[in-house]
Amino acid sequence: MIFLFLLNIHQIVKGDLLKISVWGVEELTGVEVRVDEDGYIAFPWTKRIKAEGLTLTQLEDTLEKHLSRYIKNCKVSILLVESSINKVYVYGEVKNPGIYRIEPGMTLLDALTLAGGVTPSADLSNIKIIRKGKEILCDIRNPNISEFVLRPSDIIKVGKLNPILIFGDVEKSGEYYYDKIKIFELLAIAKVKTGKIKKIEILTENNRKIKFDRRKLEKGALRYTLKPGDIVYVEVCKKRKLTDVARDFAIILSPVLTVIIILNGLKNLGWL
Repeated sequence: MIFLFLLNIHQIVKGDLLKISVWGVEELTGVEVRVDEDGYIAFPWTKRIKAEGLTLTQLEDTLEKHLSRYIKNCKVSILLVESSINKVYVYGEVKNPGIYRIEPGMTLLDALTLAGGVTPSADLSNIKIIRKGKEILCDIRNPNISEFVLRPSDIIKVGKLNPILIFGDVEKSGEYYYDKIKIFELLAIAKVKTGKIKKIEILTENNRKIKFDRRKLEKGALRYTLKPGDIVYVEVCKKRKLTDVARDFAIILSPVLTVIIILNGLKNLGWL
């Protein structure tokens, strides 16, 4: 009885796993739903419903109101399968997002390790701890971050870096995720096409245009540090094919040859 009473007064929190059954409707029986990071659930035949802060009984009443348009004498029952009260929720740019049991003294780094570590596109300076509706911004490059202790029901969101986009005369154009990287390092990864680099143009995230010509590149501009959000265009000096050179010479010489042929013809006729 005490257990049932505690379930009835349990306030649903983000990360709770619920089992919802609608009596008499087989396809809506035993449906497990997880309360998402915004505090909502998604259930068939309804729109997203705000569940956070409600008791199980209150959520049952809410669902019955939504479903009564389709089901007569609708009766909903909800069971708490898994509570996240003593757990933390980790999502975003981690390899294994999910809910993890919190242990006394668990730190942010511990939780990220449990989640398999961050992905290559993770923004290490943009990790948010959502605690009781408030956000705490963390940078795990900060040496003091090892002392940040988590609390039950904390939500950890690992942000994503803006990509560095490179295109032009490179074999592997596309998006690359780096907190910072030198031009020459990115060129080695993206593989510049054969030929000397003629110019590199960069459009920064704040729309600043930077142009490095061949002379500047030879003087060390290749060590310029790119940042997330930068767009890089690469152009190399094209090597002309022998056939192209021969064609150009033919175009230049053809009028001269025509004149010579005409003059020789006139001379043979005795007109010259």
